[in-house]
Amino acid sequence: MTCAEIRPRLDDWAAGRLADDEAGRVAAHLEGCGPCRAEARPALALAEATSALPRSVDPARDLWPEIAAALDGPAERPVPW
Repeated sequence: MTCAEIRPRLDDWAAGRLADDEAGRVAAHLEGCGPCRAEARPALALAEATSALPRSVDPARDLWPEIAAALDGPAERPVPW
């Protein structure tokens, strides 16, 4: 693969979203290409940092009672002209 073919794939490669054969070709190119390897470092750092984040975050408290109260409150009606 050429540098021009590798660069658009770096984010997906770093995040592990490429098929095994394509990921292998990217990795093989990076072994021999310093400029592409340097360009891949930020993507790898970002993928590593974000992999430690939780997949979902629960709210600190139940928000539904406030939402329900707002929905059940008086409805504002347009003023006729």
